[in-house]
Amino acid sequence: VLTALISVVARPLTTAALARAPLAVDSLAAWPVVSSWLFLLQGPALAVQETTVALYDGAQTGAVLRRFTALVAAALLLVSGILALPGPSDFCFRVLFGLSPELASLCGVPFAVMAPTVALTAVVSLARGILVRGRTTRDIPVGVGVNLSVMAVVLFAAPLLLPWPGIVAAAFAVLLSLAA
Repeated sequence: VLTALISVVARPLTTAALARAPLAVDSLAAWPVVSSWLFLLQGPALAVQETTVALYDGAQTGAVLRRFTALVAAALLLVSGILALPGPSDFCFRVLFGLSPELASLCGVPFAVMAPTVALTAVVSLARGILVRGRTTRDIPVGVGVNLSVMAVVLFAAPLLLPWPGIVAAAFAVLLSLAA
């Protein structure tokens, strides 16, 4: 319950930070598109946790699951990396999602910054799956708390220190919080 509560706080925290950052209105308009697109790409990475919970039973399956996770992470990183390139990125945001040229151009950098999160999500999902399977989940809320703390610091400090649009600061906050 604590993990879910902490996680739910991230959305309004991000929205509040975007509203106070440079290019607030454009960032608020573009953020749901970028974050939703990445969330869709993270689907297979999120499924690693369930796979791990179902199959993990020690060193032998652990090695197989680590290889599986590495393949999932590499495939997702490749796909998100290709989609972050200027041509595919422009197609996705302008044609697929129907954004204006101005908003579409604002989406490219944050999407590229957050592209590695799909691979990081697979690795985090493996670790969480092992903890859940071993019934040692007390460390998960601590990790989520660290994640949220890093996100909050970056969300509110970056616009004060750097002349970035809010959406770029938010992208770095997501990347750094997941890496923490």
